[in-house]
Amino acid sequence: MGGTIAEATEGTEATGATGAEPRPDGTVPGVGEVLLVTVTSHQPWGITARVRGYEHLGASLDVIRRGHEPGVRRLARALPAVGSTLELTVGRVHHRDRAPRVWLDLTAP
Repeated sequence: MGGTIAEATEGTEATGATGAEPRPDGTVPGVGEVLLVTVTSHQPWGITARVRGYEHLGASLDVIRRGHEPGVRRLARALPAVGSTLELTVGRVHHRDRAPRVWLDLTAP
């Protein structure tokens, strides 16, 4: 479901960045795309993650903001350990004016 940077911005929140850091083939993951992620840290609001194949992008799942979603609610009951690998879904793609230039707002299926 990925696409070019222009296609990935459809249905996303732009935050002022003028260029993303796409994969060498020019793609960023699209909203709704299921990705394999590794949990890199626990935060008071949720988790940060590294996305396989998109390591140059930032990614997180905010369990406070997305806690009303059934999949996130299940995940929040017992956050996966740092280093765990799981499948999460792209909820939004944020383009930023600082590194990393693209941040993925993840959700749980």
